[in-house]
Amino acid sequence: MKIDESKLNEHTGSSFTLKKNDGVSRLSFNETDWIDNADYYADIFLGKCEECPTSKAVYDGLSYDKVLVGGLGLGLIPEYLKTVDNCSVVDVVESNNELITWTNSEGFLDDGINIIEGDALNYTPDKKYDLIIIDLWWKESDITEEIKNTLKTKYLSYLNTDGRLVLCLLPEELK
Repeated sequence: MKIDESKLNEHTGSSFTLKKNDGVSRLSFNETDWIDNADYYADIFLGKCEECPTSKAVYDGLSYDKVLVGGLGLGLIPEYLKTVDNCSVVDVVESNNELITWTNSEGFLDDGINIIEGDALNYTPDKKYDLIIIDLWWKESDITEEIKNTLKTKYLSYLNTDGRLVLCLLPEELK
């Protein structure tokens, strides 16, 4: 699932740009870190890709309705959760104020997605979730054991019974 291209307007800001190439939007934070508006992104990171057994296994047997996402990006994961999975709660923690402001002003995400300005590594939830997805990094090598331990300490107590804390880039469940 991708965002409707007609709802995405090009943007040049101080921390990111959105450009279209052959009708496909690319959100770029620099020359090496970008997100294309593509169908596969949410499928892979939410374990719905048939050709991705490792990702699929992380979500095996999980039922979720209330989800916290660390990292907004183009909003592909939150939009999928809200409009395809029909989750009742989709909260997103994002530290980039410019990205939040632009996303809210453009209005391309479902109105039921709640974007919270904050650093996902320091954010303290005010409710429990069935699934907490952390999508903050571009390279697997950036995710250290120290970061994993910080995330476990920060978020495991905010999971409902049988809930999961997932680093979708690896993909890995933190327990």
